[in-house]
Amino acid sequence: MLSQIDLFHDCFDRVDDPRVTGRTKHPLNSILFLVVAAMIADADGPEEIEDFGNERIAWLSQFADFSAGIPSHDTIGRVLSLIKPEQFQQALVDWHSQLCAGQHGASLPEEGAGPVHIAIDGKTSRGSYTDAEKSNALHFVSAWATKHGVALGQTQVGSKTNEITAIDELLDFIDVRGTIITLDAIGAQKTIAKKITDKQGDYIFAIKDNHPKLADASRIRTANATANFTFTRRYITTLLKRDTSKHSLKRKRKLAGWNIDFHQELLFPAPI
Repeated sequence: MLSQIDLFHDCFDRVDDPRVTGRTKHPLNSILFLVVAAMIADADGPEEIEDFGNERIAWLSQFADFSAGIPSHDTIGRVLSLIKPEQFQQALVDWHSQLCAGQHGASLPEEGAGPVHIAIDGKTSRGSYTDAEKSNALHFVSAWATKHGVALGQTQVGSKTNEITAIDELLDFIDVRGTIITLDAIGAQKTIAKKITDKQGDYIFAIKDNHPKLADASRIRTANATANFTFTRRYITTLLKRDTSKHSLKRKRKLAGWNIDFHQELLFPAPI
């Protein structure tokens, strides 16, 4: 049986390294592990991720190869702008499923436990625009398993008017068998309803607008980097929600930055 850190590397080995072979200093998996670990501890953006790494290099080296030191913030930002968001997302989701399997004995609800609720909605990534009118801000459509606190997938759209197409693409990416999917009014389309039922799911179309906020203060403006940072933040929320303490999500992230044992427990939960 693979250890929890071996599971991480096994899942993230599936992310293609877009860098030139033989001209890299830091293994891709080490950079990605640093990103996830740092963002749990409230690091926001490549510079803070680099700072976190330099402060915790001895601890990080237990789980990944940092023999060449901590990558610079330029390297971190460049790598996240090059890797494919769909591969990175799938690696995060697969790793979470493996962690759940190891902690609870199964990554999915037992048969007969009732349908899983998946919420699909659109969000605008704050700070992702490059013009004064904010007309080119990046928009995303995300799927979230509400009961289990699991981010299932995310796809980028050119503008809010293209959310229908993005929802259709996202449904191709996730397994909806035995689920109930809720969508805002923009998703109330016959084609979307048919796709859900064809894939053995069910749906509820809402008529009330939904405007959750998604912080993105780091202003990562390249499309891939923004998509990767945005989904990682959602994934971090997934990990934080698995902790059963009554602390707020913000406080848990602060605690992870101060307490190595708590931080490690979030990354590698003990079986229960």
